Amino acid sequence: MTHILIAGLKEPAGGVESAVLAYTEQFDPSEVATDFAFVCGKVSFEDRLHGQAFYLPNRIRHPLAYRRALKAIFANTAYDALWCNYSGLTNIDFLKEAKKRGVPVRIVHGHTAKYSWGNRIMKYLVPFFHTKNQKVIDRYATDLWACSAKSAQFMFGDRLATTATVIPNSVDTSQFTKDPAVRQALLAELGIPESAVVLGHVGRMCAEKNQRFLLDILRAAVKQDPRTVLLFIGDGELRDEVVPYADEIGVTDHVVFTGSRSDVAALLQTMDVFVLPSISEGFPVTVVEAQAADVPCVVSREAVVAEINISGNVHFLSLSDTPEEWAAKALAVVGSAVPGGAEKLAAAGYDSKTAAKALQNFFKGARK
Repeated sequence: MTHILIAGLKEPAGGVESAVLAYTEQFDPSEVATDFAFVCGKVSFEDRLHGQAFYLPNRIRHPLAYRRALKAIFANTAYDALWCNYSGLTNIDFLKEAKKRGVPVRIVHGHTAKYSWGNRIMKYLVPFFHTKNQKVIDRYATDLWACSAKSAQFMFGDRLATTATVIPNSVDTSQFTKDPAVRQALLAELGIPESAVVLGHVGRMCAEKNQRFLLDILRAAVKQDPRTVLLFIGDGELRDEVVPYADEIGVTDHVVFTGSRSDVAALLQTMDVFVLPSISEGFPVTVVEAQAADVPCVVSREAVVAEINISGNVHFLSLSDTPEEWAAKALAVVGSAVPGGAEKLAAAGYDSKTAAKALQNFFKGARK
């Protein structure tokens, strides 16, 4: 039995969490045991974890308690591998402690390609610590992974980017079978008329997702087609900014905020087009999911890597384009999706069942 510790996931669940859980749920529990460490409160997806869940206190507010909890995790279990899923290298405490405790395989898995921060102070601290730790990351990590070549470059810099292994975000393609009855039932549940043109979005409410601009796109789309409704799936730290902004610009009656949902695969069936105007991404699993569901996508050229267009149904616009241009493009591609996205993803190696087997074999090789 190989025993691994997974760190870096957080609440509310987003694309990173979906990608990692898509793998771990496919692991054979008789071969690989998974524990999870969270630096946050109780996560809503705990029922999807096949192992122990450790909760550490906030590192800044409770540094001593955090340090004790971190040491206790490694002191009580002899792990074969540590798998850190990060959007930056501001904190590499888990890697340092794992090396000190003799964990033989220590992985950093990068999931973004640009800095993100929560306030003005962090705007300066995040790049400082990321760059500082980038210079020493190979002292503590034995394996460098990234969701794309662009993410590898951001995470590990010129010195190490070419040594990183690209692990594309995969999905369970079998979940995305279309069923008109499911679509009809969900539209009724959400209060969306069947005649509506549904723009869809899945993402944590945070600065890098650029969701005020998304609502500006909605406002423009409503002017172009009054039937337009935005189905907004997700929650996060900027909820108190994003939700009131919809009222401020007069689109409250055209947006449904669902909060975090675990049935994204089903909800994608209600969408006519998926819109992601992010400032920063790596290899967004939401765009992979939308392609598996044969939903055309309109995404930002600056944030989303071109190689994500596996199905031919992903369309790129610039963040310098106006909300009106984004709205026009989103409405124009409704009904244009070429079917067979799930099959194309599976053939290209983006099915999580196949990818999980490869990762499981990797972790089995980490056994002491």
